[in-house]
Amino acid sequence: MAEQKVKSNSVITVTQLDGKLVFTVLNAGTLTFDPDAASAENRARAMMHGFKQRISDGAAIPRDTDTGASATPQEKMEAMQRLASHYESGATEWAIRVAASVDGETIGQWVARAMVHLGKARDLDHAKARIQAYADKSHGGQMGPARKKLAEAGDIAQAILELKSAAVKTDISSDDLLGEMDD
Repeated sequence: MAEQKVKSNSVITVTQLDGKLVFTVLNAGTLTFDPDAASAENRARAMMHGFKQRISDGAAIPRDTDTGASATPQEKMEAMQRLASHYESGATEWAIRVAASVDGETIGQWVARAMVHLGKARDLDHAKARIQAYADKSHGGQMGPARKKLAEAGDIAQAILELKSAAVKTDISSDDLLGEMDD
């Protein structure tokens, strides 16, 4: 599968194809790089560089559109922690927002579950009502931006990761469960 990210003013574009990177330089040609041909040491360095860059990039939070204020150091740290926790959870998705909507579960469903888990709501219906109230108060009734903002809050983002992790980590095997049934 080819993956390409192109800017309108790019001199260099990169396409991922069959596990290789194809660099195209405008008016100069192409260069194909095979990471499998690199040494294990350099692949390990590249991996660490990638995680270092990705987690640091998490602190690049846009200014608040209403106040113009920059993110606080604490907000930057929380954003970085969400990314680190996401990768350490064993998730296979690179982007957190992709992970937040896997297996047919919407971001709103995960936020509601996290609110119950954190004791911020009695049950899912109460959580949904609180999300709607927040949307009405802070986002002109628009649920999408309200859910997204809540999902990005440090405690809720962490709870979502914990809930997802708990959903797949268990000491009980299907053999244990099915073995208890009569055929």
